[in-house]
Amino acid sequence: MRPEEKISVQQAWQAGKCQVVVATIAFGMGIDKPDVRFVVHMDLPKSLEGYYQETGRAGRDGKRSGCYLYFGYQDLSVLKRFINDSEGTVEVKQRQRSMLFRMVNFCTNEGECRRVQLLSYFGESFKRADCSYTCDTCNSDATFETRDVTSMAKAAVTITKTIAQSKATMIQCVDILHGSKCAKYPDAQEIEGFGAAKDLPRGEVEHLFHGLLVDDVLDEYHVVNGAGFATQYIQVNKTSLQVGHADVSSLVRNTENT
Repeated sequence: MRPEEKISVQQAWQAGKCQVVVATIAFGMGIDKPDVRFVVHMDLPKSLEGYYQETGRAGRDGKRSGCYLYFGYQDLSVLKRFINDSEGTVEVKQRQRSMLFRMVNFCTNEGECRRVQLLSYFGESFKRADCSYTCDTCNSDATFETRDVTSMAKAAVTITKTIAQSKATMIQCVDILHGSKCAKYPDAQEIEGFGAAKDLPRGEVEHLFHGLLVDDVLDEYHVVNGAGFATQYIQVNKTSLQVGHADVSSLVRNTENT
């Protein structure tokens, strides 16, 4: 937008003539409007520090306001690529990845009060009862059970390592771990680890792989074809701990059948 258009939009919004503004983070951080009723994140923030500050734009008049964050694992892949391609030092990149993974863990933790999670990160104590069912986790009737998926995680890494040289996608690895047919690998049943997670719903098998990506055990990389389209492939992270020493667990949502 041209500078004069930006000024016109901002003035209209400050005056209440415009109800919704779509803007960059830089614009949003400059907002000092007291009656912002909601903040919507359409992309994953890079850190909990940033998320905390950005959501703090809402409800400065003390009235109830809402914060909504839309999250998908593809966001993680994009931000990791930005970090890896940046010119920062190894230490800086590692710190940025650590902050990003904390943000992802916040998004995927569906069992703990959001305010408890957020404030504990900053060293503050908050009682879940004081949330008064105002966050999505406290307002949910979902129940959880802890399930040890270490053996399945090891099988996932073994499968990925076995077929990575032929440029394997995460979906293909999920198929093999789940014991499903895979068009690219017609003899998949002969791969070590095939069907190791056959008793899990497919969605949970995908969740397991995403967890290994978040924990940096696995890594994604992109290959651009001649037409300019990029395909994501998966591989074992060479800098991660040996899988034999991995201790991976997953929170799995209860269903009527479990």
